[in-house]
Amino acid sequence: MVKRYYYPDGSIIEAESEEERRQLFIDFYNRFYYYINRDIDREKTIETILNDRAKGKEIDKETLEKILRWKVNPRYYTLSEDGTKKNVLSVDEILEVTKKINVNITEDKISEAICNLMNCSGIGAVYAISILYFCTGGRYPIYDKYAHIALMVINEGRDFNSLVCENERERQFHFSTSKIEVISTDYKFYTGLLKEWLDGMKYDRKIDQALWTYGHLFSENTINNKRCQNITRNRKSIR
Repeated sequence: MVKRYYYPDGSIIEAESEEERRQLFIDFYNRFYYYINRDIDREKTIETILNDRAKGKEIDKETLEKILRWKVNPRYYTLSEDGTKKNVLSVDEILEVTKKINVNITEDKISEAICNLMNCSGIGAVYAISILYFCTGGRYPIYDKYAHIALMVINEGRDFNSLVCENERERQFHFSTSKIEVISTDYKFYTGLLKEWLDGMKYDRKIDQALWTYGHLFSENTINNKRCQNITRNRKSIR
């Protein structure tokens, strides 16, 4: 199946080969990411942490706090050394777990690492996978719902007027569950989607950024719903 990629106006990204189309897609939406997220300094910090960790530098408390502030929604959680209060993440507790995750951790140990992270107060599946991502220097992909939506659209060959509803995505990744067996299966499925799409291409931060940006075009929101309704309405009028 020929994979199609769309610009934000609905026009198709054209190139002779799938490899060229994919690269044009990544280059465009990686740049577009910085149009949406203009905190360039924070992004540079994240990339520095990943690069340093890939080279073997340990994650210390200050670095872990930066990671958590980048990922954790401050409306729901705050960071503190004291994990006894409600909705407070204990940095010290999480740090003790990250110290035991080797940068070269093997795939058969991933489920155990995610389980240990989820045993920390306030850490669910998505946060655990994000911390794992940094612990491994980016070797094991981060999970994000918008990136997942993008992969579903691309790998299933959907057109520009498609939307991926939350229930549909949650059937592939049960992020609200605490069952490690389910999370491990879901994570393997998601990384399988990513590997299938990359087709041997090296995974890196630019790919995360491009997929995250693209996924916003196909998620359920007012703007996208209106776009798809207009397209459907116009098609009926043409008939």
